[in-house]
Amino acid sequence: MIYSDPYRFCWDQIKQLAPHSVLLRGPASLNPLLPSAGNSDIDILVTCESMSAVTTFLYRAGFLHVYKPHPYLQRFQLHRLDHPRPYTVDVYKAQRWGLGFRACGREHNPTLLAARLFHAIVDGKGTAYFEQCQGGPPWQACENANGIVWGVVGRRLWRSGSTKMLTCYLLLKGRIRPDVSMVLLNLFRRIAFRLLQVQSKSGLEVALIGVDGTGKTSIARALRSLPTAVEIIYMGNISAHPELFCTSIMRMADKYSFPRPFRALVESYELFVRRLSGWSLSRRGRVVIYDRHPAEHLEPHPSCIKHFLWNIMHRIFTWRVDLTFWLTGDYVALYDRKRELAPAALEKADQYIGEVLRRYAIPFQMIDVSRHDLPSVVKLIGPQVLSHYRQRASVDNIPDDSDKCFGSYGPFMSAPDLVSPPGAPLPK
Repeated sequence: MIYSDPYRFCWDQIKQLAPHSVLLRGPASLNPLLPSAGNSDIDILVTCESMSAVTTFLYRAGFLHVYKPHPYLQRFQLHRLDHPRPYTVDVYKAQRWGLGFRACGREHNPTLLAARLFHAIVDGKGTAYFEQCQGGPPWQACENANGIVWGVVGRRLWRSGSTKMLTCYLLLKGRIRPDVSMVLLNLFRRIAFRLLQVQSKSGLEVALIGVDGTGKTSIARALRSLPTAVEIIYMGNISAHPELFCTSIMRMADKYSFPRPFRALVESYELFVRRLSGWSLSRRGRVVIYDRHPAEHLEPHPSCIKHFLWNIMHRIFTWRVDLTFWLTGDYVALYDRKRELAPAALEKADQYIGEVLRRYAIPFQMIDVSRHDLPSVVKLIGPQVLSHYRQRASVDNIPDDSDKCFGSYGPFMSAPDLVSPPGAPLPK
């Protein structure tokens, strides 16, 4: 059975598995006691006894367990091609906010309205989030409900929008107190995760390579619709796009017309900075799309000292990417798209690309883009990118059992043609 609303499906199933669970926040379609400002995610409070059953269900429904430093909650995300943002389910094991603050005094067992206020301030959702949900500031909306008296200082801090200062205000008012053990554990998990990011990659680096007219830039922009954070970095002829310069020395070289040998060194440094930026983003869980492959600057058959020096200079930014798509096709059809290079020149450039990929043993998938339109090509590349990203983004190695539980495509897949395996022909 395919559910058009995964949030409704998840909440119905979790309510059956954990009858005592509470929907703290969610989209308006669920009619919760504590709705969110939009359809961003849902927050569910479950008991410790039900946690195992709930997480097992989410795994089998196709969700990924992604990292959250808070020890009192687990985050699960579902990436679906027909939705611009991942579906997110936060499963809370205790009523905590921020680094590990808990309510005290009359809010030791807080009402949902008070919980919304703590969520907006201590979790950093912002004062605008609270006012949008509740229809006004707390002294107008729910002062009687949560018992917090907002004086002149509190109202001024609220209007400033500083959630950190408001958190201090709630601490001084005695409405929240830190759970010391949980705060220390939270900080430790944050530090450990940063160290882990240096050693492993939670994101993905994807390169599109091909001659002019194959639609590399258009495909890269279309992949921005994937339900995850996507960044595009241009790695081609940087001199043709001075508006993309990211280093001051490259802008200086372009402005003062450096001699060619010095300019080549500066361009190599510019490309290295771009590649290093993409590598850093991929370590933080982003999908980085390289418009042109970094290895495209290498000489496949160095035959002189100049070629050897050229390859040494460009080797600093041509380490291997995770996925490479070689876009090719009929050269006459590609020529008709831009009418810049003749078909013979396109064929020669394409042969050069093939030599580079084979000479440096770069795994790739060849795609004929001249026979199919842009949406068809994106439908082939997008699921492969998401499939590899799923393997990287999850914080554990629990396999996806959605095939056993829901059939071939699971309850959230919109169409079979969106899950083409690598190497499959383009849909006709």
